[in-house]
Amino acid sequence: MKTRAKIFGENLERIMKEKRISRKELANVLGVSVPAIFTYIHGVKQPALDKIFTMADFFQVSVSSLIGDNDYNISLPSNASIDKIILEYRYSHALKLANAANFDIQEYRNGYSVSIPATFQHVENDGTISVISGIEIYKIKDRFSLVRIIEIAEMQAIKLNTPIHETFKSLMIDAKKID
Repeated sequence: MKTRAKIFGENLERIMKEKRISRKELANVLGVSVPAIFTYIHGVKQPALDKIFTMADFFQVSVSSLIGDNDYNISLPSNASIDKIILEYRYSHALKLANAANFDIQEYRNGYSVSIPATFQHVENDGTISVISGIEIYKIKDRFSLVRIIEIAEMQAIKLNTPIHETFKSLMIDAKKID
């Protein structure tokens, strides 16, 4: 019988071929080395759970399509329960990212507010420019949207090699900026 790591590796290799994603591209998205991708594909080791979630989002597939196999007859909770568990894990990970990037997230009855550090340029009457530090505040409607925006900002920050707060701001076009 195949190990879980082997099954994961076979599924990962199949999805990478279907999506035409190279090992180098996936390594960049996950923030790991190309040899690490080799170990995943060949079943030497499995990635951490957060990397599996990132892969599923990146490939736009379910987590079970990466880790699943019909040879295992495991009794799992309902899909709704699994979705809730996964969202809670992703929310926890998003909060860690936000905290590391000095974001302040507040939960309210009708959504979330995200405060991020910002600098503003002010032109004085005499033409001199002064830089003022402050914050920008954005309103996000629900937990899922908050998680997705932070996850996408993280992936873009890695890909573009820029700070996460810059990629976060660029994603906030659909969110309401509070003046």
